[in-house]
Formats: sequence, C-alpha cells, structure tokens
Amino acid sequence: MSDVSRRYFLFGSLLAGMIPRRGFGSVPSLKFLGPYTEWMLLGSVAARVPGKLLWDPKKMEFTNNREANKYVRPVFRKGWELKSII
Repeated sequence: MSDVSRRYFLFGSLLAGMIPRRGFGSVPSLKFLGPYTEWMLLGSVAARVPGKLLWDPKKMEFTNNREANKYVRPVFRKGWELKSII
C-alpha cells in the first residue's frame, strides 16, 4: 500500500470510528464530524471554481461567487426533486 493510500485509509478509518484517537472513543463525536464534513465539502467546491471564496455558514452560501453556489444546492430534474430540509 502506498504512503498516500495508507493515509487515506487511516483517515477514513478514524472518521468511521474504527481507530480510537484523542478521546473520541470508538465513535467520533458528531460535534466534530459535522463541521469537518462541511469543511471537506467546501474544499471540493473550491477546487472547481477559481479565486477566493467567502462562506456564510448561517445562510449556507458563498457570499462572493454565484457559480460556487450552484454546487451547494444543485438543480434536480423534474420528478427527482428533494424537499428542502433547511
């Protein structure tokens, strides 16, 4: 297993609660995982659009880039819409 693959495996295992670390016990706290997941997903949006992005966590949108906001709430085809959860 390459060094990079090993890091991803250990990271995924930590988030899945398979490796107890730093007081998380066997199941990581949702208080930790919620913001961390948001951070990871925002990074994937930042990789798709150029420039600096400013995130408003209360509104759940980027304040300076409309193109980036398209990735936050995608448009679904008719019949595949989701009810708003916010």
